[in-house]
Amino acid sequence: MKEVFRNTVRQTPDHRYSDSSLLLQNVVRCNRLSGKAGVYAVCSAHPRVIEAAIQQAIDDDSVLHVESSSSQVNQFGGYSGQTPRQFANFVASASQQAGLPAKRVSLGGDHLGPFPWRAEGSSSALRKACELVRDCVLAGYKKIHLDASMPCAGDEKAHDAH
Repeated sequence: MKEVFRNTVRQTPDHRYSDSSLLLQNVVRCNRLSGKAGVYAVCSAHPRVIEAAIQQAIDDDSVLHVESSSSQVNQFGGYSGQTPRQFANFVASASQQAGLPAKRVSLGGDHLGPFPWRAEGSSSALRKACELVRDCVLAGYKKIHLDASMPCAGDEKAHDAH
């Protein structure tokens, strides 16, 4: 897979890293044409995992795509103790220190929704989820995966289709 990705990256013009979103779009385009291109995402806030992911992106000549979940990173700090802005700054700083250009870094929010606040009523939990999505976008996250599939306090349980 590594060689397929490298070949995909090399097929793009020299300005391929003008924006990490453009490279990701190119990967999708190549995947649809050949089925042989892809990109991985790392969902962690642990410094050593982020360092390893940065090194892998450098070694692969690829984009570093890091995601945080709503429990990991949120406007109240999440279990990592970081807000979306702090997480974005952490990833940017670590990338810069390792020599990975900012244009090769992409952030995403994974399963953003009311999960951390599901013990609250849905109005309160969803208001906090919307605030989190807004904070992620303002912090520079390029990919947002919304997930409001879980019931909140007072919601009826979803019925099994079977």
